[in-house]
Amino acid sequence: MSFANSESTATTLAAVRAVLVNPAIAVAGSEDILRDDDSSAATTAATAGGPQQQQQQQQDGAFAAESGNSRAMLRAAQGRLVPDRDQEEHEDENDLYNHEDPAVAAAAPAIDRQRRAVENALALLNTYCEALLHAQPTSVRQAQFDDLLRNHFPLSLLLNYLNPGNPESVWELTVQVLKKVFVGWAPDAETAAWVKPFVIQGFHHPYVGVRTLSILQLSRIARVHSNFLDDELITLTMGLLADPLLPVAQQATAMLLDALGHEQSGGPLLSPRFQQTLLALFAKDAVVKMRCYEAIMQAGLQSEQTALSPALQPFTDALVRDLTQSSDILLQVNLVELAGELLITPAGNRLAEKLYIHRHIIALLQKSSEDPFLSFLVPSGLKYLAKVAAVPSLDFPKFLDEHPQIFPLLFQFMTGTDMVSKQAAIDTLGCIGSTSSGFELIRRADSTAEGRSLLKAAFGDLLTPSPDLHNCVMNAFASVILGGERVLKTGGLSHDQMRAQSALLSRLFKALPGVPSLSATKAIFDYARQPFQDVRFAAFNVLYAIAAHSWGQQELATCPGLLEHLLNRATETSKEGSEWKFNIIQRLARPVVIPGDPFSATTLFGGAVYQRIHDYIAQGPFAAQGTMAVSTLEA
Repeated sequence: MSFANSESTATTLAAVRAVLVNPAIAVAGSEDILRDDDSSAATTAATAGGPQQQQQQQQDGAFAAESGNSRAMLRAAQGRLVPDRDQEEHEDENDLYNHEDPAVAAAAPAIDRQRRAVENALALLNTYCEALLHAQPTSVRQAQFDDLLRNHFPLSLLLNYLNPGNPESVWELTVQVLKKVFVGWAPDAETAAWVKPFVIQGFHHPYVGVRTLSILQLSRIARVHSNFLDDELITLTMGLLADPLLPVAQQATAMLLDALGHEQSGGPLLSPRFQQTLLALFAKDAVVKMRCYEAIMQAGLQSEQTALSPALQPFTDALVRDLTQSSDILLQVNLVELAGELLITPAGNRLAEKLYIHRHIIALLQKSSEDPFLSFLVPSGLKYLAKVAAVPSLDFPKFLDEHPQIFPLLFQFMTGTDMVSKQAAIDTLGCIGSTSSGFELIRRADSTAEGRSLLKAAFGDLLTPSPDLHNCVMNAFASVILGGERVLKTGGLSHDQMRAQSALLSRLFKALPGVPSLSATKAIFDYARQPFQDVRFAAFNVLYAIAAHSWGQQELATCPGLLEHLLNRATETSKEGSEWKFNIIQRLARPVVIPGDPFSATTLFGGAVYQRIHDYIAQGPFAAQGTMAVSTLEA
């Protein structure tokens, strides 16, 4: 598609290009055009796609009207302009801006006119690109931008005005143009290479807008053209991890992790240039070092051989050393959390095993009772153990045999005075017990006096006056019951084993209050009627967990008022609470069946109540209260 399909637009945009190519020569002949014909380019751009674009003309013409106001403000900007000349040529001109020299002061107005002309030209080009973005269909828009870059305003021309010697007003306008170009343009594998000089130049630019745009565009093209991101660009991105501006460093980190996350061979990390960059970054502060560790671990998620290669061994050794010996507790905490992310892939799990991460973190937890600073690491360390239990390929019972100190550690934190560590330990026990393999810890605990003490320490605070603690207890206990249910459903258990498993869950629930004379169901029901949502929802979580078991349904049926509370829609007004109640009632209608178990929900609840349960399910979680009342009367 032709760029210049209107004579007035062609004239104006030719003047824009002339100014950008050489401001000193073109400014005298172009100023009038740039001042008087602002609307022609935008109007033509709006209609460039054919007759169907006429309806956009009035809207897009507004962009041209705005450009006059924009240039009025731009003319107030101060600074100097470095046009398209070699660096050596304009370095000698630095003295021209020393207004202590009378000759320089005399030349300043001419240079200022050049700067204003360039700003005007960029503002008009920005207006035209804005209008092009409204071209429909998308193929038309992309063709227009492609023609713009191929035949009229190549990226190399625009990149000249990102020269660090130019004033910030010129940088800002150039970035605005480039943003629109990169949105409207769809580069193919060949033309994507045009962006590489911009990215390389932009990474080192003093203006944050240029650095940010460089990263975003690099990421965009890399997602479409996988071969575009070569070792040089990955290494340059790595260098931005030390950028003094946090947004730039964060975007560079995200870009790098995304690139390495799709890199199976680990080639960029093993290149000598990358190694040199990594060494330089390691000499920076702990924050930059942590970003480097993230890059190495991201590669380890794809291939443990890459992370363990001789080229990266000094850095993985440093990681283990910082994890176990660093005096920076914040760095240690971050490394423990980073190690937990390794466990999400088989390769990452193997890397954690080969670096002995499991052993190191357990050792740090053991030392935390002696070192008060390590107490900050306890929650992250316990969460790591919970993630270990969830690794599908890990034989967790064997892991418990290899690390017998896990039981004492959990008991130590559950019975300690530090409330944060106590809650973290209870949460960890719940997370471990929620998995089929991790539930083995609960089964073993129930079989020994030491283990029963652990369970009592975990769940004996149900009646504590601390809302945070009893909520933690209820949510963790619900996870354990659901873990036991998964064991029942996975198969492979004999009838006697299934009955023993069900009996274990029932026994754990009845011991929940910590006081034999108190009913666990009554205690949970009391919490389910609290005015505080987090307390109610934690109680609903427990009711949901037990509702599918025959012993749990018996508990619900024999607790005065509990079923009526669940079936009465007026007792819960929040959306989430209504969904909780609906899910509990659904579980009542779909119990976990143990072969040979004579349990019958119809017999337990009675025909009328059982019919109400099915009516409730049929009406959904948010049926009007009046509808339910009619159903109840009919029943």
